[in-house]
Amino acid sequence: MTTPPGHLVLNLISDREPNIAKALRFGKRFLAGGWDVTLSINVDGVVLLDPGARLGPCPVTGKPLRAILDEFMEEGGRVLVGPECLKLAGLGPDCLAGSMVPADPALWQELLTRPGTVVFTY
Repeated sequence: MTTPPGHLVLNLISDREPNIAKALRFGKRFLAGGWDVTLSINVDGVVLLDPGARLGPCPVTGKPLRAILDEFMEEGGRVLVGPECLKLAGLGPDCLAGSMVPADPALWQELLTRPGTVVFTY
């Protein structure tokens, strides 16, 4: 018997290119499998949204990490960003693009209590 797809939350707390790339590529694989995928960008992970950051490309594909993030959203991935994390990094809401939304406690409660939710942290 096949288990139906669930909800995957990827908690991106790292500013390291390999971790960012792994989270994005992992999320895209789950999206392709029919899962609902939410990427939470917080703490050091907000470097991915910083236009001044000099992030290298994905170590596996060579694609720019921001391009992989854009693909993730185009393929149906949801992106939540911690407003306090943006502020701590010196960034504002103008750094949010596409379908990115600020995360608040009520939204997190709804997402994390959804049946079938699995959380991975990178």
